[in-house]
Amino acid sequence: MKKLSAEGLAPGLSLAIIAIILLALAFGCSTTPAATPTATAIPSPIPTATPTPPSSPSIKPENASRVKESGRINVSGPLKLVWSLKGDSLAILGQTTVSLFDPNTLQRQVTFEGSARVLDFSSDGHTVAIQSGADQVELDNVTSGKAVTNIKLGVPSVQGLFSPDGAMLALTMQDEIAVTLWDVATGQQLRKLSGFRTAAPVYGIFFAPNGRSLIWRARATVQLMDIATGQLGPIFSHEDFVTALALSPDGKTLATVVPTMVNNQFVGSIKLWDAASGSGTATLTQDDRPAMSITFSNDGRLLAADSGTFIELWDMASHQRLQTLNALSSATDNIDWLAFSPDGAILASTATDGTVRLWRVSP
Repeated sequence: MKKLSAEGLAPGLSLAIIAIILLALAFGCSTTPAATPTATAIPSPIPTATPTPPSSPSIKPENASRVKESGRINVSGPLKLVWSLKGDSLAILGQTTVSLFDPNTLQRQVTFEGSARVLDFSSDGHTVAIQSGADQVELDNVTSGKAVTNIKLGVPSVQGLFSPDGAMLALTMQDEIAVTLWDVATGQQLRKLSGFRTAAPVYGIFFAPNGRSLIWRARATVQLMDIATGQLGPIFSHEDFVTALALSPDGKTLATVVPTMVNNQFVGSIKLWDAASGSGTATLTQDDRPAMSITFSNDGRLLAADSGTFIELWDMASHQRLQTLNALSSATDNIDWLAFSPDGAILASTATDGTVRLWRVSP
């Protein structure tokens, strides 16, 4: 197989992949001081399909063939999705906005708007982290629009990420490869993690689903770190840029995506790894462009991955593709984010065409 690199990729594909990775890592790099945000709790119905009652079964290999689009929300510039811990609210993050929707009625619950860059939204359903200054991060309540906590870093931050339970906020530094962890309730720094080595100027972090590990990514390198001890695990090396990654809920399987050439066409190659040993266990070949977002179902039995205009559902036991969902009408658009609801009954997807689609098992 041909080794791929930034130079080896087709120019258009290389630039597109790099651009999307940079956007996903940092949601932009604006450090403009924040204006006072506003929050509105006036319901605004915008469903385009009849919502399915909240009694849908969890999406599993046994019913994956019956997964259909059950609803659609139209928003401006959706970048990321965050489910509340109870699954009763879906947050859609934009560059400077957060909109909360009821996933069953598709009614808008709250809209939070400001001029500062949104870093992340908490699964507690009401706390947003925004970059209020070059070296400051502000935690706001999206319903009231009021600041809850201010974090003074002293150096510019690049990426902010809430832990899965919403208790911690991880912030990366612009001047070093390090992560500081902050207590959301008190605004106090808990610890600083470092030791990940990379020559790449851009890197990103991700929390493991159980919140006990941190995942580092830089270009073609991925590595896990135990948060409590700061100990690094094995290095996962790839032939080219890693465009997406996910860790299974039990922490045993790491999935990564890289571009590969098949029949003179660049497609996605999903690599499955033993997270503890660093050994590769399987490779799944996608039908179209490499995924920019992948996610495991809540029981870890399914892996959802975008590929071109489609969403693929893979069985983790057989490594077979069970379903391909048509999620876009235009080949020029991209699917940016995939997220299963906490109960596994809904798969939500965002796309550059301004749509957020909800997928459920049909009767």
